[in-house]
Amino acid sequence: PIALILMLFLEMHGSAPWFLHVAGVTLIVGRLLHAYGLMQSSALTPGRLAGTSLTWLLIVVLALDNLVHLV
Repeated sequence: PIALILMLFLEMHGSAPWFLHVAGVTLIVGRLLHAYGLMQSSALTPGRLAGTSLTWLLIVVLALDNLVHLV
């Protein structure tokens, strides 16, 4: 939900449509990787690690971009 809210704010600030599309695809890929990793095992798997890392990286990038748009 945080990534979607950050994307909403970016859209309201007039961010480039291509950036929002890339962010959306990145979020979906990260969530799918995480789900695939959970299907393998409840322990830490490469899919869970990659999916979680990709999602958190996206959240950080979106938050920083929101801060830049506020200035």
